[in-house]
Amino acid sequence: MIGIYVLKTSNHFYIGLSSDLNKREYQHFSKLERNEHPNQKLQNVYNKGYKIEFEIIQECEIDDLNRLEILWMDLYSVLNPGLKMLNLKSGGNRPTYTYEAKERMSKSKCQKEYDFEKRYIVINEDTEELLYVGTALEISKFLKIDLPCMLRINSLWSDIWGCNINILDELNNDIINW
Repeated sequence: MIGIYVLKTSNHFYIGLSSDLNKREYQHFSKLERNEHPNQKLQNVYNKGYKIEFEIIQECEIDDLNRLEILWMDLYSVLNPGLKMLNLKSGGNRPTYTYEAKERMSKSKCQKEYDFEKRYIVINEDTEELLYVGTALEISKFLKIDLPCMLRINSLWSDIWGCNINILDELNNDIINW
């Protein structure tokens, strides 16, 4: 079942979306019981002994999830003015993060330590055209691929760009093998 749900107590609420509502309900309560929920506000409410109920508030098509989650966050607040919202983000499955937050998240996802201050160059191997110069994070944005993935896939760029791409160390022009 696809849709929008609310986790609610007598004083609080949290609005969410899911393409599998039954699985999402299980995930929330499993993490809460293990004291591992990523939403610390929700975890604190649970730890204080509030009874949390999971309720499906609207079933929908998958393409409508983001729009409806944002709508329901606003609507639920209006309909329940005495309840405190526990959501940490503004809603929708694609939250907006600052550049710095994205950089921190990307670095934390990488299993190896990389020099994130070092600059690299991206070259079209076929034409020897210089495509981009920047840090690993900037290059990942240029190539439209997340940093952890870029660091794992090495030189599989031909499928994405239609040409062979090398990422070189800017200082000594050695090919980078992440």
